[in-house]
Amino acid sequence: MLALAKLKNPSGTRLGYDSQGAMQKLIVEICDASHEPLCEPVFLESPRDLPMGVKQAVEDFIDANDGEFATPLVVTARAEHQRVTPCVSFLNEAKTPTSKQPMNIANIRESSEDFHLLETTGRTQTATMTLKPGEATAEKPEAHPHSDQTVVVLDGELVAEVGGEREVIRSGQSLIIPAGVKHRFRNDARNAAFAFTVYAPPAYQTDDPT
Repeated sequence: MLALAKLKNPSGTRLGYDSQGAMQKLIVEICDASHEPLCEPVFLESPRDLPMGVKQAVEDFIDANDGEFATPLVVTARAEHQRVTPCVSFLNEAKTPTSKQPMNIANIRESSEDFHLLETTGRTQTATMTLKPGEATAEKPEAHPHSDQTVVVLDGELVAEVGGEREVIRSGQSLIIPAGVKHRFRNDARNAAFAFTVYAPPAYQTDDPT
């Protein structure tokens, strides 16, 4: 259950009443931490509907998003007309909900392919890369136009050609390649090289890594 902080009214006036004491509708908005709305506003008929109306609006929002939301949520309530807009806000103090999906655990040693995609989400993608002696990732440097790439060498060493520069990266070293920068890797050593790589956002279709 959400832990909602006590409502605070910075104006000191009764929320939902104009200067003559006439009752007005309230507009409840659910926003992120930067106060950007996350859904359509909810209208309450009277201040008496608080806090149950706000509580129900938040619970409906969470249900609609299957429990996945960024914390903290900022919920604001204001009077219907701008000339009487005392604003009330409070934060969701609940912990970030745990995902209903099981953890995706991949064995980075499970594939003998030169390039093997491991896991893909909406924001990141992981893969492994194996280069035998004399092999390269491509004939000429190529770029991922929208994805940063992080490469961690786990076994052996690689010659990294990035943006016109060339360096040898060895086991235990990592390299970040910004999106749009042309690059390629080559194995000039006597032993195979093995690396773990992360793309953010994903660079490949999950069903077609080439």
